[in-house]
Amino acid sequence: MKPGDLVMDDRSHMDESNWFWNAFRRLGVVMAVREEIEVLWTNERGQWTTHERPSRLVVISESR
Repeated sequence: MKPGDLVMDDRSHMDESNWFWNAFRRLGVVMAVREEIEVLWTNERGQWTTHERPSRLVVISESR
């Protein structure tokens, strides 16, 4: 994982038949990589940043 990668939450621990499968879908961009990953999330309400463990994220598209 590196800055610029497009990521989303890892939902592998959830069963797809779970009603909340799509409820927690977030897309974000990796801003910084340290002990934790700083991610800029965005949705229709705005933008916010969080610090996440790498195991909680899945890379959707790698930056060049």
